[in-house]
Amino acid sequence: MIAVRRNLTGQKFLRSIISLLIFGLLSSLFLVSYDIEFGLIDDLLVLIIGFFAFICIPGENLARLLLGKKKQMGVGLIVGILLNLIFIQILFFLSMLLQIQVVLRYWIVLCNVLFLAILLGVNGDTRILVYTAEGFKSVVKSSPNLIIILFIAIGIRLALAPIGLTSFAPDAGLYFDYARNINEGLFQSNIMNDGAVASRGVNVDEIAHHSTSYLYAISYMFMSGTQSNPIFFLVLFSILSMMGVYSFARNYFGDRTAEISVLLIAVHPTLVYFSVVGYGPELFSFTFLIFAVLLLSDGNKESNSKYILAGVLVAFVENIWFVNFYIVVFVLPLALIFSQRTITKEQIYLMFALVGALIARQVLANIFLFILIWMIIFMAFYVSRRGRLIDTTQTFPILIGYFLFSMFLYLPAQLSSIINNSPVAGIGLNGFTESIFTLPTFYYIAGGLFFLFWHLTPVLFGLLIIGLWMLRDNHRYQTFSLIALAISVGTGIILVSIEPMKIEYLYTTARFLISIIMIACILVGNILATGYEKYCSNISLTRSRRSFGIKQILGIASIGIILVGSLAPGYLALNANADFVNPEKRYAWQGLLEWVDANTVEGDRFLLDRAREFAWITNREGIYLNLHYSRDLEWEATYELLRMVNDYNADFLILDSYTVAHWNNFEFLQKASMTNENTLPLNAREAALLVGENSSEHLQSIDLLYQTQANSYGDYVRIFSVVEEAYSVSWRNISFSEDWDVSSGIELDGTRSEIHFLKSANSAIERNILSPFNITTSGGFVLFSFSEVNAEVTRISLINTQGVVIQQAERIEGSIFYAQLGCHLIGNIRIEMQGDIQGTISLEEMAIWQ
Repeated sequence: MIAVRRNLTGQKFLRSIISLLIFGLLSSLFLVSYDIEFGLIDDLLVLIIGFFAFICIPGENLARLLLGKKKQMGVGLIVGILLNLIFIQILFFLSMLLQIQVVLRYWIVLCNVLFLAILLGVNGDTRILVYTAEGFKSVVKSSPNLIIILFIAIGIRLALAPIGLTSFAPDAGLYFDYARNINEGLFQSNIMNDGAVASRGVNVDEIAHHSTSYLYAISYMFMSGTQSNPIFFLVLFSILSMMGVYSFARNYFGDRTAEISVLLIAVHPTLVYFSVVGYGPELFSFTFLIFAVLLLSDGNKESNSKYILAGVLVAFVENIWFVNFYIVVFVLPLALIFSQRTITKEQIYLMFALVGALIARQVLANIFLFILIWMIIFMAFYVSRRGRLIDTTQTFPILIGYFLFSMFLYLPAQLSSIINNSPVAGIGLNGFTESIFTLPTFYYIAGGLFFLFWHLTPVLFGLLIIGLWMLRDNHRYQTFSLIALAISVGTGIILVSIEPMKIEYLYTTARFLISIIMIACILVGNILATGYEKYCSNISLTRSRRSFGIKQILGIASIGIILVGSLAPGYLALNANADFVNPEKRYAWQGLLEWVDANTVEGDRFLLDRAREFAWITNREGIYLNLHYSRDLEWEATYELLRMVNDYNADFLILDSYTVAHWNNFEFLQKASMTNENTLPLNAREAALLVGENSSEHLQSIDLLYQTQANSYGDYVRIFSVVEEAYSVSWRNISFSEDWDVSSGIELDGTRSEIHFLKSANSAIERNILSPFNITTSGGFVLFSFSEVNAEVTRISLINTQGVVIQQAERIEGSIFYAQLGCHLIGNIRIEMQGDIQGTISLEEMAIWQ
């Protein structure tokens, strides 16, 4: 007996060693594939081996250990992804505390090998590859139709993937950039002066929703080397979300409802769009949420591990995208209602506990208040349990899982808040209360309803089809057909009439509707399946029943309306929407990126308004151009530029049409006539000290280096370098001469060497034009100095020879006025003044510095 037991133990140990050797071989092949240069072949090796070895194998085996054989389809993949997110967060802790740098792929290999070794030791079951294969079999055996639908979904997304290769939203640019650095072992963002980026230590940054970047980092690791590689995880999560929806719908509504629901999701234009174009983390958070719902609603109350795992998923939902936590508060208790078919005190407690957790998240910056709220939540649980008021066998594991992992994810932020006495990035309690008690306007509500309607059109058309299908009265049938047609035509009219160039706005914020659309697809799938079973499954196949009549024609017409009036416009709008978030097209960056790559080096820093997208594409450090105040004065705006240049050691400044639209203070710098090597000072206050000076002076300036070719809209980009430039006087006039002339009604007092203007008695405001002037400038600035006696200079305009105002001087301090200069031919100068009727002003100096 002892010999047999030893023999079994030896065999198990041998199988464990073999399993680890196989996994080590896969890991080695994964790492070696990075150095293989066979183009597409090595990329596919990295992707296939990495996904199988580090997500499928660990995830399927841990899910089997925690949940047993009857786990839901796709749960193993979600668990595998969660494991790797945890490994990356541990690396973040070590980087922050110990200042270590480990390349992500080596860290992931090490962590997964150690994890499988521990799993073999704890579980003692060596059938690692067998359990992984069973996970794949569960998907294949679930439904042949599901496999077909998933292949259709993958095909559509791969076919449309090219539109997302270079298109991504600003938020995604931040996540992508951080993810790329994580792959090199650096938890550091290339984006500075951004409120979403917080310093947690020396060379360690943390960004808001950092778990989103962790997901993209894994995607980047599997598809290294291309700008579009993070899109792989978008496609993966769109498929995982379909698996979750299918499992949920099948559990409660049957196979046919599940298949129809997933088919709607597979072809829905909005969901397809956000599966191939990088935006925010909403698709990720919904996928985690649907699997949390699956874990809570499978009816098995005996396993605490599934409730803890659900709490962990909820923690990641909140960390990936905080806004979706509002949905969690309502959906999770509903999941328990689904599982128990009744409303219980426990579900009510869970809802209130989640509301408390939501409020605690709002005050994350205040760790003492944060802990106090959680103490109240757990105290309520303790009192309820001791008094046997509520059965908390389900809710307590959920809250424990959520609390522990939310603290695990937010602990660096909390520690940094305590050590540095700095707030943690978040919405804050004030913003939370304002959003609750502030009533939206009618136009906001109307716009929101239209927005929701447009993205639910395939679903609404499905409901209309059911109305057409289930009603037997021909008159009502035709009425519903006309309604469907009217809605289709109306949608088309809206698309072409509401500013055709603004069609892309229909998708920019539609990511917030992903959860609503998914849920609506489940409901419509149920209605369609019910209608089919009730009215079509028992139809006799006699010749008379198969006759082709008016109802069949209207049914086909209705399906055509859906395709032409809903799906087709949605797909036609995809490319326009992708262009809207394509930086080169949106910001007129054509040629800019190539210039940056050819003329700058890694480590150079760029100050610009769209720093997130720029940093991701170029792998350069971007400084977010963010003025403290939206001032109207150009010289104050350039002074803030100087502040940011010095605070962040900027080397270059990029100005495009989007920057000017955001900060109109920089319109002159972006639109004024300039040539390469035109130089403009940043510190107007320092320039004002040069009144009366004759020597050459050095000022911190920007030098125009490059201007892109204008696009079809006439927009272009300018890039400046930050330099120390020497300026000297190129023209100065402080004496009166006969070459100057003034408008009628103005008396001149020529007794002094300066030019004097004496206001006439018949006007309180006079415009005085000095001409002819005709001075050519090529950059630099002009200074005016006045002596004002009972009168005030209100405006000075520089006018070209065609009478067009090319620039206006701004008062800096006292009676000193300053204006930047481009490549101009100044023909006239208009001076506007006001004051007492006999007031006098004296132009003491006007000098051009170049």
